[in-house]
Formats: sequence, structure tokens, C-alpha cells
Amino acid sequence: MSSSPIDEQVQALLLELFDTDMIEEWGWGQSFEPGRDTQTGLLSDEVIGLVLCGSLKIPYFGYSSVTVDLAAGTVICLAIDQKTPYEERWSLDPSPDWWERAKACPKWPVTKRTS
Repeated sequence: MSSSPIDEQVQALLLELFDTDMIEEWGWGQSFEPGRDTQTGLLSDEVIGLVLCGSLKIPYFGYSSVTVDLAAGTVICLAIDQKTPYEERWSLDPSPDWWERAKACPKWPVTKRTS
């Protein structure tokens, strides 16, 4: 597991994608940590970016993460209610410019694709 903090460029890229409701109501963007079993590197078709975002403002949503999948062209935010366990998912739609900047960033926490 990586112990390095999330690079500021990665944080800025993610914050660009979160809408007002995600930030103000849910609390996305308050915490960024490397996902489990990640290494720092570039996004590619062989790896996914995985960022943990900690607890959110909504009660019991104690786990949240962002998965950036270059091969699939997706950015998925996942929040899990650890009491029920209900899941809330956001499928974000980055611009082509965002994808180009994300691909150029060498500091993503990446892990091998599982599927």
C-alpha cells in the first residue's frame, strides 16, 4: 500500500469534477488518500486510478472512493452507507481536455485492473 499523500495536481483534477451538491451536501473533496495496494504512476489501459475520500457529511457514509478508468473512459465516485450498506454512485463525465491532463499527470495512485 502506498503511504505517499495524493499529489496536488490529482486533487485539483478530481475537484474539477465534483459538482456543488457533491461538495456542499455530501462532503466530497475534504479528504484524499491513496487506495489500497496502489503505486504512484500514470493512468493507462492496464491500471486504474484509485483514490479514497474518507467519511462524507451524510451520516453513516464512512467509505467513499473515486475510480478513474482510462480504458473504459469512466470516472466513478462510490459512497457506501456502512449501516445498511446502501451504495450511492456518481458516474462523472470529464471533458476531453480533462482526460488529456489526467493522462499527463504522473502522480496518480494506480492499481492493476481486476476485470
